[in-house]
Amino acid sequence: MIIGENVTKKYEKNTVLNNFSFSIADREKVVLSGKSGIGKTTLIRLICGLERADSGRLYGYDKREIAYMFQEHRLLPFATAYENVTAVTDANKDADARARDLLEELELGNDLDKMPDEMSGGMKQRVSLARALIYDKPVLILDEPFAALDEAVKRKAAQMISRESVDKTVILVSHNADDYKLIFDDYRVLTLN
Repeated sequence: MIIGENVTKKYEKNTVLNNFSFSIADREKVVLSGKSGIGKTTLIRLICGLERADSGRLYGYDKREIAYMFQEHRLLPFATAYENVTAVTDANKDADARARDLLEELELGNDLDKMPDEMSGGMKQRVSLARALIYDKPVLILDEPFAALDEAVKRKAAQMISRESVDKTVILVSHNADDYKLIFDDYRVLTLN
């Protein structure tokens, strides 16, 4: 369970989250909703421990048990698509095969050796998604996972997320309701305002 009590986060004079309280049950699928700039990405960065709340507290979970797909790609610039995905795994035959399978399913089977500067934005997005999925943790956080994907690839990625996250807690940030309806049959919308 992920619990936030009276979480407040400010950047200089701008209060992004103000005494925000919430709870997310184990294996629950939650969509963070709210207008741009309301604090969705800030909240997930707080949950992951990448930022600290100014007040309030987050508890009930282990930050080391989170797989996080950032809104920005965050690929290692000196590593290939394949190496970026396997960077979060223990080197073994199973991880190797799984990385190849995930990239193949995301239509990157012919691009395993491409470097980030040789990839389109959509390719980088898919590599980032494969890396989050292969990092097998009980909590999966996805920040705008479909932002740079065309409709056909988005559907494949949604099916993959749905399959790979059955027994996981999932927190998804998306501005498009159609996106999360592609992934989840049963979910709860957590609105920030």
